[in-house]
Amino acid sequence: MEEEKYKKRHVCLTIWTWTVQILVWVSFFMLIIAMYYQLRIKKIKDKYPEKTDSIGAPYYRSSWTENKLSVTAIPAICIFFASYIAYIITESCTSSLKYLKKKKTDTNMYKIMEQLFYGHPIIKLRCECYHYETHTEYYTDANGNRQSRSVTVPVVTHTDSEIIPYHSARDISGKFVLDTARGILLQKDYIKLKLKLIIDFADAISYSDYAKAKAEFEDRNRNYDVHMAVYEEKTLPGFNEYNLVLIGDNGSRCVNSCWYIIFTILTLAQYYKWYLDSKCVHQSFTIIKLVSTRFNLLEENEYIGQQPRLDLFDKTYDFELCKTAFCEEGNVD
Repeated sequence: MEEEKYKKRHVCLTIWTWTVQILVWVSFFMLIIAMYYQLRIKKIKDKYPEKTDSIGAPYYRSSWTENKLSVTAIPAICIFFASYIAYIITESCTSSLKYLKKKKTDTNMYKIMEQLFYGHPIIKLRCECYHYETHTEYYTDANGNRQSRSVTVPVVTHTDSEIIPYHSARDISGKFVLDTARGILLQKDYIKLKLKLIIDFADAISYSDYAKAKAEFEDRNRNYDVHMAVYEEKTLPGFNEYNLVLIGDNGSRCVNSCWYIIFTILTLAQYYKWYLDSKCVHQSFTIIKLVSTRFNLLEENEYIGQQPRLDLFDKTYDFELCKTAFCEEGNVD
């Protein structure tokens, strides 16, 4: 189900990025046409200088040329800059740039995965208490007249956060191995490794303890202001969703964030993405963490065989997860 949602989201993002890309090209073409007309206007004005009519009033041979700047050039310039800004913002948020910023070797990736397998998940609650205030804002309209309007904005008066304590955590991610064999077979230089993180409660009692702690957290902060918003954050230190892993020792010199930025400025980001995809194979892996507020999950036999493992250089490394169990006090390190 989540895979289908991801594919639909990917298709929607692709359509959006291409739409913005084409809009920039079209607006740039319109701007060139507008500039061409402006040159034509200048030539006409040079060829037909200003004359006067029978009462001495000045006129030009073609009056429509005098308004050509406002008819074509100004809208074209506005559309181009608006679409270009939207294009830059869109391309700055794409996954391609996130992959390029997290480029690493296969050996470093295995070390990172080891740290993630041993890592302690963090469940954090955060709240903001606020109210709305209305004030008058003054501005100048298009005609140069000073105007006023009422603006209502939220004003945050109190914030708080709390990390939910638990007794033990266990990683049941299973075996991880980089798909370098397929990359070498297809003559690719990189692996686009997308990591997913799932942090869940091991039993109903743990979830009940969490719900109780959340309710107490809300009650403790509810009366600070009129409104309150509560957010939940489940994180794992060192976790990055997008990772670009080098296969072997030599990669393409053009695969880096600098080249992506250059192509983006030149409105050719989509072509660079094609080039990047031609150098990569895709792989995904899910890191699964279970937490319990009362029990030691390392003593549970039902999780035997689900502990994380690394396949590295034809050897399999099993992780003894005793290091992931917290002390009896249940405090996060």
